[in-house]
Amino acid sequence: MNGLYMNKDQKAAVRWFTKAANAGLAQAQYVLGDFYRDGVSVRRNKEKAVGLYIQAANQGHHQAQYQLGKCYEAGYGLPKDKNKALELYIKSAGNDYEHSEGYHEAQLELGKRYASGIGVTKDAERAAVWFDKAARQGNAEGQYQIGRCLAIGAGVVIDVTAALQWLELASEQGHANAKHQLDKLYKRSGPLMSAELPGKPGERRQKPQKQGFIKRMFQK
Repeated sequence: MNGLYMNKDQKAAVRWFTKAANAGLAQAQYVLGDFYRDGVSVRRNKEKAVGLYIQAANQGHHQAQYQLGKCYEAGYGLPKDKNKALELYIKSAGNDYEHSEGYHEAQLELGKRYASGIGVTKDAERAAVWFDKAARQGNAEGQYQIGRCLAIGAGVVIDVTAALQWLELASEQGHANAKHQLDKLYKRSGPLMSAELPGKPGERRQKPQKQGFIKRMFQK
């Protein structure tokens, strides 16, 4: 949708969000920013999108902070500034990694950065904390990543049962890598099966008896 052909409902939505954004409503500013970024019911406009993200981010809107961080990282409507992008990801994720909830996509972003050392000092324990936070908010990639951490002992103590439970949750959301790892595990680990693993209602799953099997599976 490029803004040229809108029905009455779409025009009304744009008017409503514009009015709410002008009144200072952060959620409306964020949504309208997305409209201008993606060309939804309006013409694409980088400057308007970024301006609206800034307004919402300044009010502490976590999703707007994340999107503004992406703008700084990509140089979208703003000069590239990776340090500013990281600062905004941290704010979006909740500032204090031990206490705040924050936005799950920002938490995932920080988890990946701490896991790989991109823009921050590599820290497997912090990576696992952020992956866990994203996972608990239903982020499928976060669920896969914390499952992987628990499987191989990256920043956490190995826990095969918990690892498989997170992988199951990610797989149920259509996460391809989680599904692949589970399929590979249950096809190839027949001799190692011992204890039942909770799965879907009425479904019986089992876990490998040896921790080393699932760890090797992820390291291949």
